[in-house]
Amino acid sequence: MKNSLDIHQSLKIFHLIREHGKKVGEAHRLNGINAASDFDGYTVELWDENVRLTIFFHNKYDVEYKRALELDAFYEKLNAIAKMKFK
Repeated sequence: MKNSLDIHQSLKIFHLIREHGKKVGEAHRLNGINAASDFDGYTVELWDENVRLTIFFHNKYDVEYKRALELDAFYEKLNAIAKMKFK
């Protein structure tokens, strides 16, 4: 499942959330997904209540989850954001 992640698409979704999501603390939230980065932007995180995706420099990443169903639901939320139309 880990190899099916499209890093470039995930980074685009990160930027959509940062641009169009609601600011909550240091993160932004859109469609149930939170997005935040470290101070220099080299590490970005996308997460919901069950899954945390961390993307590091040079497109390395880590996904933390307990059940495959939760990961699938997380990916569905990411895909829904990618398909959203913004003005």
